[in-house]
Amino acid sequence: MENESFNIFLGEKLRDKNISIEKLSELSGISIKYLENMLKGDPEQLPPAPYLRGYFVKLGEILNFDGEEIWKTWNVNGEAKRSGSGDRLPENRFARKPMAKYIWLSIIPALLIIYFTTQLPHIFGTPLLYIEYPKTNPTTSLTDRVTISGTLQNGKELYINNEMISVEDSGAWEKGVLLQSGQNNIEIRAKKFLGREIVVEKQIFYEAPANATTTASSTQKTP
Repeated sequence: MENESFNIFLGEKLRDKNISIEKLSELSGISIKYLENMLKGDPEQLPPAPYLRGYFVKLGEILNFDGEEIWKTWNVNGEAKRSGSGDRLPENRFARKPMAKYIWLSIIPALLIIYFTTQLPHIFGTPLLYIEYPKTNPTTSLTDRVTISGTLQNGKELYINNEMISVEDSGAWEKGVLLQSGQNNIEIRAKKFLGREIVVEKQIFYEAPANATTTASSTQKTP
């Protein structure tokens, strides 16, 4: 078969099978542009030889002719272009595109948004400070030594009367305080690195027993 007559041969096969060029493109995976150039008999507008041979074989399977034999006839006169280093296989427009890359590109930003949304209160929010003792304010103590205690959540640092207090991993903390006779002001302050701080003020009243005061006075008067 002469190269110039392949376009006629291909057109006859399409008519015999009652297949449109669009349907042939869908069945073979060959672009309509290349099929049209085959029907025009224009080898200069076709892909290089290695790819074109595969097209002939595929068309032969669909249209019931020997694609290898037709290819040999087509290629014997050197009409087919030779492949070069820059050539690549023409894209099959019916092939499925890889979706995994696009799925991950949409999932990662969503995960980051969810993470930062859930972490914002921990980063910028207000500490949660619970006072176990003293619960009431003001309160009265019968002893001159008390233990201020409580728990801290969502906080970085804790201070009692400007003294930093150690906080356990569970959030529990406590601090022993020596009371003076009368009103004792206790300031409990919790803060975080990038967030706000919270301050709780407590008043504890302590009055030394009368007998202790009398004994102390008598001791001072003894020569």
